[in-house]
Amino acid sequence: MPKAIVVGCSHAAGAKMHLGPECTLADPDAQTNWELQNSFPMQFARSKGYTPYNYSISGGSNDAMFRICAE
Repeated sequence: MPKAIVVGCSHAAGAKMHLGPECTLADPDAQTNWELQNSFPMQFARSKGYTPYNYSISGGSNDAMFRICAE
């Protein structure tokens, strides 16, 4: 299966999505993991048949995204 690398800011990381009624997790680490796995870029990549890997960070700049891709 082809791979998709997702890099971006808090929007791509799904920040604050756990505040919705879909997520009832109380553990902060579980909330962050849930957000990363259910963000729009991840859902889109899976719907197109890709295995997505989300390296997005909240507050991420274009420079940070470039450095993540370069690594």
